[in-house]
Amino acid sequence: MVAMLVIGHRGAKGEAPENTIAAIKQGLASGADAVEFDLRATRDGRVVLSHDAWLSRTHDIRKRITHQNFATLRKSTETKNAPLATLEEVLDVISDCSQLCIEIKRLSAVKPTLKILAERFPTKKTQGKIFIESFSLAILRRVRRLWPHARLGFLLYRSHQAIKSRHGKLNFYAIVPNVKCSLARYSKYAKHANLKLYVYNANDEKAWHRAQNYHADAIITDFPSKAKNLKVSIGK
Repeated sequence: MVAMLVIGHRGAKGEAPENTIAAIKQGLASGADAVEFDLRATRDGRVVLSHDAWLSRTHDIRKRITHQNFATLRKSTETKNAPLATLEEVLDVISDCSQLCIEIKRLSAVKPTLKILAERFPTKKTQGKIFIESFSLAILRRVRRLWPHARLGFLLYRSHQAIKSRHGKLNFYAIVPNVKCSLARYSKYAKHANLKLYVYNANDEKAWHRAQNYHADAIITDFPSKAKNLKVSIGK
């Protein structure tokens, strides 16, 4: 059996402040096969890393990203030892496009994100290796329209979300359910539809083995260092 890929969640959320350059570097240093991170756009169109719409939880700053210019947000977060990072800064750290696992959180971030990626990875061959995921079908539709060759992943948080008709129209590369979802159902569908199965929030050994038992191709984990240490045994 081939071992599952290990993808660092929000860089390496359990090992460094999430969605920061430090977390991206930690994810890579752990030996993760790829790193996942979340993207949003600021008021002036800069693409930045953040899971939340507000900076309250991560930086204890009550500022909404879409309502502020990047310079203001950067200045506010620099004193927190986890300055708000841009997509360009991440791409200065990650040169291999196959190590990118990008979650786009808002429609406003789609066009500027693809523009930046196209500048760094100008060929369709390299662009076709970039994995872009979202919970939003509207976002995935826009990515597919602008980048017909992109690898798309549909994030799933419930056990009974309809995917068949949506997959047919959007040509997903992978479905990405939460580890608490019905992996039996999604594993069966992925095999039938010839899709990859990536499982997110797989953050302990029990979850890693559960994902493996349902033939997951990858886990997205807060603890890539620990997962990589167990990867050989999981893959047996």
